[in-house]
Amino acid sequence: MLRASSVALLLAGCAVPSIKQMSPSLGKSAVIETAASAEIVKIDERLNLLYFFPWKSAALTEGEHVLFFFCGPPIKAIRTYKFTAQPAHVYRLECKHVSFGPLRGENTRIVDVQTGADVGRILSASGDAVIESAPESVDYPLFKWRPTNNAGWYILRRDAYGISLLQAGENTDGLYAVNIGTMTLPEFGKRDDFLAFVGRQEPSALDPRRFQVLQDSVTYQVGQPGPCAMIHRKAIDDEPDTARDLPSSLANALGRKIGTVPPLIFESYGYVCRSRRDRRIAIVFFFSHQYYDGQQVGSLPERAQNAFNRLEL
Repeated sequence: MLRASSVALLLAGCAVPSIKQMSPSLGKSAVIETAASAEIVKIDERLNLLYFFPWKSAALTEGEHVLFFFCGPPIKAIRTYKFTAQPAHVYRLECKHVSFGPLRGENTRIVDVQTGADVGRILSASGDAVIESAPESVDYPLFKWRPTNNAGWYILRRDAYGISLLQAGENTDGLYAVNIGTMTLPEFGKRDDFLAFVGRQEPSALDPRRFQVLQDSVTYQVGQPGPCAMIHRKAIDDEPDTARDLPSSLANALGRKIGTVPPLIFESYGYVCRSRRDRRIAIVFFFSHQYYDGQQVGSLPERAQNAFNRLEL
């Protein structure tokens, strides 16, 4: 029923474009190809009248194009994307259902096969929620971060002040998270005052009413634009099935687990560094892991440090 109504709505907009179904090897035209789960319904003003035999590849002229497509099967999402085609490039339209932690939805991408870059810009969406892939570079006025491996990283939250990303872990209910944001800093007379302030004010501190804190330390991090503090937190979530909103941005990024037994362990390494561009601002960076007892990753400190080293302040 969804297909029939969609086709009916589009029939009035048919025109004759410079697009035809073809092999990706022909000429210098750009080519759009689809994964098995994606079905192109419309390219620019050309409706695919043979809708039940959808395009799997089509030649595109150089320049800007608009794609209207379904993700499935079954149909879970309808998306419209815009992108600019370059001659002799191949573009792959991908749909992937994402379901882990708090993420539920469809990850859709238009990928330049030659460069691996996402090139599509979403214009409209309906059906399942849009789940965005992590970009090659997270760029903000006061910081820039490149994911250590952007494949499998998805955006949970993004606003003018920062970003939260999630990646599925190696084990059941295991999650990795990266959170980057800012906080305001006063001037400090000595290092201990800075560390004490970070310990009190850092917004991701764990609520002792919910979390059984195993470790919570703040130490000075040498070799960074000073001052800079490192935070290590490890705790047991005593109420994983609660309906209460999680009290911290970091725990929020890792998601609430409903009916989880045994309790989950939450561990994070954070870095709070004064910005080089504005001394009144600190950049707050956290790399975190959620896991069951016995499934911890021994390389977590190294992973966190490696991720932090890719942050440009």
